[in-house]
Amino acid sequence: MPADIRISATDIETGAIVQEVRPNSKTGKYVLTLNAGSNGKKYIINFEAEGYQPISEEITIEPGASYQEIERELDLKPINFEKALGTIAVNGSINNSKGKAIPGAKIIVKDNKTSNLIDTYYTQSDSGIYHFILQRGQNYNLSYEADGYLFQSENVMFLRSLLILRLTKTLCWSQLRQM
Repeated sequence: MPADIRISATDIETGAIVQEVRPNSKTGKYVLTLNAGSNGKKYIINFEAEGYQPISEEITIEPGASYQEIERELDLKPINFEKALGTIAVNGSINNSKGKAIPGAKIIVKDNKTSNLIDTYYTQSDSGIYHFILQRGQNYNLSYEADGYLFQSENVMFLRSLLILRLTKTLCWSQLRQM
């Protein structure tokens, strides 16, 4: 596990980061204290380290929930900043309509020719920024998703002459909410 890993919990309803912790350097364990409130709450837990793709996961704390320990194995993937021949650096940010970063937003990349999932990437919790490397000269579908927001999807053909692509997306709040 990287030494500089940051773990943050964001309240999905308010978008506020409610807690930030760092794991124990020897054991890798950490403690997050999350309040269920009277109706339960949903949180996005972000795992971030310099030079690694962030990982996000959503958890729900049920009303009246008691203390519980959850063990997870993390597989943080290093970001390959050294582009290989024939690749393109894709980066950008995902924000709400007020320009505020959406923590835990994900970018799902699929190959349009085969419909195969290439990978799922996540935004950084503090800035809404993402970055990844793809092959040039191929046609991809990029889907931008975040809990409580309408998703966006677009087909993108990365030309062989293109070296860097910056995509900034604004997601709109979904009026369709589960009751």
